[in-house]
Order: sequence, then C-alpha cells, then structure tokens
Amino acid sequence: MSKIYTKDNPLKDLKYLIRLFWKEKLILITLAIILMSVGGIHAYKQPSLYSFSTKIKKTQESVFNKYKVINEILRRNNFFFTINNISIFKKFVYNASNYRKIISLLENDRLINSQIDGLDDQSKQRMLFDYARSFQIIVNKKLENATVSFVWHDVNEGLLLFEELMKKTMESVKINVVAEVKQSSKLINSKKKNRLKNLKDTTVNILELEKIKAERELLILEEQYFIAKDLGIEGSIDINIIEGSEIKIYMKGYKWISKEIEFLKKRSDEDTIKRSNDYINISREIYYLKNDMAQDSLNEPINILETDKSDDWVDFSILDVNIVKISPEPYKYAFFGLILGLVLGVLFVIIRDLISRLRLIK
Repeated sequence: MSKIYTKDNPLKDLKYLIRLFWKEKLILITLAIILMSVGGIHAYKQPSLYSFSTKIKKTQESVFNKYKVINEILRRNNFFFTINNISIFKKFVYNASNYRKIISLLENDRLINSQIDGLDDQSKQRMLFDYARSFQIIVNKKLENATVSFVWHDVNEGLLLFEELMKKTMESVKINVVAEVKQSSKLINSKKKNRLKNLKDTTVNILELEKIKAERELLILEEQYFIAKDLGIEGSIDINIIEGSEIKIYMKGYKWISKEIEFLKKRSDEDTIKRSNDYINISREIYYLKNDMAQDSLNEPINILETDKSDDWVDFSILDVNIVKISPEPYKYAFFGLILGLVLGVLFVIIRDLISRLRLIK
C-alpha cells in the first residue's frame, strides 16, 4: 500500500488528504465546534473590566505661598530645592510611575487586601505588581499635564480605589518633601554650628596670641623701666630739648613706665582680647551668624508643612474621571477556538491514519 506522501506524485498525496479529511469531516467539525464554544464561553465568563482615567495638571502657584519662608531659607543657603507647583508636579509624576512606591501604597489598602488575602507571599507580590502596573501615568512633552489611568473589575470599587491611590500618591509626595526639608534644615544647622565652633576656637587662639604680645610688651617695659631708673629719669623728658633724636620709652620716666607695667599686669583676658582687631571682626561675624541661625530656623515652617493637607498639591478631581468598560471580545476567542479545533482535528486525523497504515504494514 502507498504511503501518504510520495515525492513522485505530490498531487496524488493532496487528493488523498482531501479525501481523508472529507471522510473524517465529522471529527474536524466536532473539534472545531467544541473548541469554538469553549473559547466563546470562556470569554463570556470573563469578568468585565473598567478603565478609570483623568487628566491632572499643575495646581495654582498660590497654593504654595505658605511655604515662601521655607523657599527663602533654602535659597539663602544655596539649596536648589523649592516647594512650588512645578517641583511638586514632577515629584507626583515620579511617584506615580514608580512601581515600588505604588506597590507600597497598595499593600495597606483594604480593597487590595481583600483580593490577595489567603495567597502565598509570591502570589501576593505578583498580584500587587499587576495592580501597580495597571496604574499608569503618561506625561506630555512639556510636562504641563499628565493622564493617569487605572483598571479595576468593579465600577464603585475602582472609582474609590483610584481616588485613594491619587490621594496616597500625593501624601507620599508630601512625606518626601517634609523629609527633604528636614534634611536641609539639619545640614544648614550643622554647617552654621561648625562655623560658629570654628570662630570660637579662633577667638581662643586670638586670646593666646594677645597674651604673648602682652608678655612681650611687659618685657620691653621692664627693660625700659630699669634704664630710666639708672639714668635717674623720674618724669618725662621735654621732647623739645632732644632735637633730632628718636624718643625712647625710658624717656617717659620710670614713674610712667611703672604705672604702665602695673596696668598691664592687672589687665584681664577680656580686656586683652578686646584690643585685637581680629577679635572685633570675629565677634561681628559670630553676632551675624547667631542672628542668621535664628532667622534660618525651619522648625515652625516644617510644622506648618507637616500639618498641611496635600489634596490640592496637584489639580485633580474625582468628578473628572472618565470610566470606560473594557468588555471581553467573545468572537475573537471563538475564532481562535475554531482555528485551534481545525488544526488539532487535522493533526488527529493524520496521526490516526498513519497509525492505521503502520498496523496494516505489520
């Protein structure tokens, strides 16, 4: 008996296959109908999905007027970070497009927990990632606005969850901003405290230097005192009589020099250091630095920032959310089932015919 395929007569093989398929048409049709029905039923049983989308924009600049003090202090201390509608919008976009941040927000949500309750850790993480991936944000090129979307299987739940995600994302932005301002405040205080400490250390060094100068001055005065004593110069010599000569300290007389030595020995550290011009300059800088530290205090502005609500940091309204039902397409599933049924039927018929031929040869 001839084989199914022969190199000598392909037309004969084709005719043979056509007759074979016609003969087994009932099997082919049955498999096609069964799988087409399965595909249609599967599509019909799939739960409906709903897409929630809305446009968000930068809010009004006036919303952030209350943070002018923070911005001014940061600017004065050479920080580039500013709390305004542009920077906040950028932070919102970053948080909304970061899957890890979205997952961290979803983990504590009541509706999400009801869906993943009872699953193992790996399945929970996979489902959380799928939910996070369905929350998408598309920003226009000029970064003026963005379209945020989310997919859920229930209209009311999805709308509630979408609103919660938006609010939680804005709250997350506020938490990041507060942390950044606090860190900036620490850096400002640390920098100024270090500068203040250095200035105070310098003051100590100036005092030591002035003491050395005072000791040198005392040594010179004592030498001049003995010279005046030996020369018998009690009071100051009339300068007019010593024409063309350089005036020496001993010429002022040992009584004057004795008083100068007495006052020099009694001079306190405070009086000693005040004679230094460097000390006056440093004292002035310390004064201004302490004043700046009081002016640059971010404690009160940070308290305002922490207690403030972030609902209006981005222009968003739940009333503007567009809801679209994503219906499954049964005809696509049915068509795919039909094609799959025909392919499986053809393979089944060919394999069964081949097996029967092999049995006849044996």
